[in-house]
Amino acid sequence: MKKDPKDIVREGYDKIASQYDEYRDLFNNETELNELMSLVKPGGHILDAGCGSGVVARALVDNGFQVTGIDISQKMIDIAKHRIPEAEFIVGDMTALEFDNETFDGIVSTYAVFHIPRTRHFSLILNFRRILKEGGALLFSIGSKTPGTDGVWEWDEFQSVPMYWSYHEPPKTVELLKSANFQIVFARNVGQAGETHFWMLVRAK
Repeated sequence: MKKDPKDIVREGYDKIASQYDEYRDLFNNETELNELMSLVKPGGHILDAGCGSGVVARALVDNGFQVTGIDISQKMIDIAKHRIPEAEFIVGDMTALEFDNETFDGIVSTYAVFHIPRTRHFSLILNFRRILKEGGALLFSIGSKTPGTDGVWEWDEFQSVPMYWSYHEPPKTVELLKSANFQIVFARNVGQAGETHFWMLVRAK
């Protein structure tokens, strides 16, 4: 039986949770995060979807924002709770968010959406739009390759732990955002630590 991508991602991150911070620290996306924060009202409520061990949540809280983080990995959430006791953290599936309409002033999802089957990306984006307030900002990243990718590969940085990756080519994702009634602020490649990812900052119309 083919393994569910959610199980692959959950088990992979549970296994590497204690090692992940050192790897994650190689990717400093302060510029992109600052651009998101500039669009969110002071003290606003931001959802960190796929929050991992709380690297981004720590920066958001330090800048005065209210933060809710969700991640599929219990071990990652345990680290995040210890690191940022001021934030709220939930173990859960970011493709099944059940927050009320217009709950958040902003949403950030770094290095996470590409672990979700790309056939579900549009429904994810629509749900992000639903829970964002009008004018709210969304920042997220995917892979930069064209024509995109979908499958399971060994993640060599972590003793070849299997990991699931899936994303559309960047122009397709931009079109999905526009179709979901988002206005593009920027959509660009960002290279760091020998890797290139495609980042998008958008606002809910």
